[in-house]
Amino acid sequence: VLPVYTPTDACKYAAEHPEEQVVFLAVGFETTTPSACMAVKMAAEQGLDNFSILTANKTMTNAYRALKGSADAFLYPGHVNAITGADSCAQLVDEGIYGVVAGFTAKEIMAALAVTVVKLREGKPFFKNCYPRVVTDEGSIPAKRMMQEIMEPCDSEWRGLGVIPQSGLRLREEYAAYDARIKYDLPEIKGKANPACRCGDVLQGKCTPADCRVFGRGCTPLHPIGACMVSNEGTCAAWYAYRKETINE
Repeated sequence: VLPVYTPTDACKYAAEHPEEQVVFLAVGFETTTPSACMAVKMAAEQGLDNFSILTANKTMTNAYRALKGSADAFLYPGHVNAITGADSCAQLVDEGIYGVVAGFTAKEIMAALAVTVVKLREGKPFFKNCYPRVVTDEGSIPAKRMMQEIMEPCDSEWRGLGVIPQSGLRLREEYAAYDARIKYDLPEIKGKANPACRCGDVLQGKCTPADCRVFGRGCTPLHPIGACMVSNEGTCAAWYAYRKETINE
């Protein structure tokens, strides 16, 4: 396994080592997907036959729809909306899904929370972009165009949430030569969740991380059991890092 800084680095490695087969694991949301698409386009333009990607990319819009009943409003992630644009969430208001685009500093998060509380008290449908210095209405048009050219929506399974229709991404048929699943005839990969893990409930706001019986015991950042503990951006990882209560091992 070779760590790389960007997907295009994996493509460059494949070009420099034609005797090796290189498979890049493409994960993440709209923030990282464009760079994976760029790598595929580079490989196609160079005619590389030793490069492919294993897609595990997801998109957020249908996830919000799936989680509609779990929250009064969402704090939309600013880095995702920097790509998709504020309009991608603004249009959800007509479906009864409300929220505010937030930045990442303490002040930006608190401001977004304050706006959310005020809007909820008003009792009217709402959407507000509280991160205008980064997020525009249309987002990154080149990045969106790149994703639309290289990938297409597909159903995708989310840990703890099940399958969310059209929330994943796969390579379009014209780029099938760079799809590792097709190239290597890979069987369908299904994860097996630990029944004690409550990541799905955490994501839906049904419990706090501390309510999960494996949190801080069997499940830690060094030994994550659920998706919420894997990334340092995950709810459980953040709760673990900044917790005040003592965990009885």
